[in-house]
Amino acid sequence: SVLSYTSTSAGDPAPAAVAPGKLRLYSMRFCPFAQRPRLVLAAKGIEYETVNIHLKAKPAWFLERCPGGLVPVLENDSGELVPESLVVSDLLDQLYPEPPLYPRGQPYAQAKQRLLIEGFGKVVSLFYKIFSASLKEESAVEVEGEFQRSLAPYEKHLQASGETFLGGARPSMADYMVWPWMERLPAVGALRVLDALPRLKAWWEAMMKDAAVLATFTDMDTYKEFGKRYAANDMESYDIGL
Repeated sequence: SVLSYTSTSAGDPAPAAVAPGKLRLYSMRFCPFAQRPRLVLAAKGIEYETVNIHLKAKPAWFLERCPGGLVPVLENDSGELVPESLVVSDLLDQLYPEPPLYPRGQPYAQAKQRLLIEGFGKVVSLFYKIFSASLKEESAVEVEGEFQRSLAPYEKHLQASGETFLGGARPSMADYMVWPWMERLPAVGALRVLDALPRLKAWWEAMMKDAAVLATFTDMDTYKEFGKRYAANDMESYDIGL
């Protein structure tokens, strides 16, 4: 359920306490980090409330509860707050073990997934360089080459495993944790980097058919419009399309 789909901003009152037996996710519609736990929640069919936060005009109550001021943050009906996208996602996998997103009883396979997730930070930083270039309508060919090379370990992993997804025959935690930035490749004009990475390209196409991905997907035109308006400090950019 959606408690606040339009962004809650400075001056807005705090929402009521989380209903008994419910979870609440403090999020932002276009934030790839916030999409990580949203993918997990969707994959597991977990009911939850959403409160979207305006990150350029954060409400005082949110900063009091979450001094870091970042999303995502998960809150339970006891008022416990857990920040950080990877921590929240792993917590959800423990609280709701079905379907499992890490291989059960296979610690080495689980460790390999963790390495794929941890290693994705370099890819993320290069993605934002491409995003910045796309906003300025500058060439990103050099950065795209570096970005493509940073994806090589994921291509090799898929080649070695022979599986469709990073975690095997169906999407796993590794797939969902790297997906938000890969989903946005068309929005920054960089989907072509996958042309030289055939296993990753097939993975991208398979992920686009996944139910959790479809449930959290935002169309590329909306992403592009948000990026332009966000970069221009348009305070209404957070609620595009609502």
